[in-house]
Amino acid sequence: MIWERVAHVLAPHVAVDLGTVNTLIYVRNQGIVLAEPTAIAVDRTDGSVVAVGREAVSMLGREPREIVVHRPVRSGVVADYELTEKLLRSLLERALGYRLRPWVFPRLVMGTSSVSTSVERRALLEAARRAGGFHTILIEDGIAAALGAGALAHNGQASLIVDIGGGTTDISLVTASGLIAAYSLNVAGIAMDQSISDYVLKRYGVIVSEQMAEAIKITIGAALPRTPARQMVVAGKNASTGAPCEITLTSDEVFSVLNGLVETILQGVRLMLERMSPETAADLCATGLTLTGGGSLLRDLDARFQQELGIPIFRAESPLESVALGLGSLLEEPAWLEHFRCEDEEAEWMNEVEPLYGAAR
Repeated sequence: MIWERVAHVLAPHVAVDLGTVNTLIYVRNQGIVLAEPTAIAVDRTDGSVVAVGREAVSMLGREPREIVVHRPVRSGVVADYELTEKLLRSLLERALGYRLRPWVFPRLVMGTSSVSTSVERRALLEAARRAGGFHTILIEDGIAAALGAGALAHNGQASLIVDIGGGTTDISLVTASGLIAAYSLNVAGIAMDQSISDYVLKRYGVIVSEQMAEAIKITIGAALPRTPARQMVVAGKNASTGAPCEITLTSDEVFSVLNGLVETILQGVRLMLERMSPETAADLCATGLTLTGGGSLLRDLDARFQQELGIPIFRAESPLESVALGLGSLLEEPAWLEHFRCEDEEAEWMNEVEPLYGAAR
């Protein structure tokens, strides 16, 4: 009993949404305490950490020659094991407000793609352990997003969750009993930004930064044609001369670039709808489809889904925070935490849907 009380004090309970683009950390009884880009800057000579999060991203394209900026998570999975460990430890220490020591035992709840393999899950668990996590439980992102968006029906009905993140779009059919089915597409926010960059280079011969491509998407991007069309002045570098330059893009151009990617996501949803049972199809007439993730903020995306699918479409109140809020809610309900805990091995039905239109990276 005494040891349990000591362990409870020394074991902060933390939920981590480790995304391709952003990482959010939720501390029990405090809520979301940190939201930072999933980026780390290290010294080329000795590998020491120079900066993490926003500070690291601000160096992109402006790095001193002895520093390199990395994004260690790609398409929702750990791509660089050691850098993920360093990044996670640094962000945990920032969120908790103190350095992690051997006698401090954070208990972590982390999200993982519903279609992640056992190898990918083990890599995430090991990175968490090396970063200081005493005990880590994995929860599928589809379940967490449904909980965080308030879309999990407690009467047993199924709900459809489309989580459009930075690296992947996860399409999950869930109930209060667990995950029914899931698909993942390598088409999401980063692919949209890259498509805009490629278009600007091909059409205008101008190279734009990642940040500028994202700003274009946010400012004049949309899932439906905009009336009247809007314009945006875009700054970049002339690919031929290297000189700084500006061009003017229209919302019609950006729509034409993003339209194929939006259609790819819709194709994935249609595939899920085609394969579901009549019972779950009937449930969706009431529960509908819920959009979460930063990519769901693309203007008119909910209207496009409504127009194409003909079922109720909802956007989460806080789409960027849905997974973190869902993971955090499980910290407050230990019984639910064990109920939704991931198995160590991936299920046979977990398949990855190959994107159409050649849009994936």
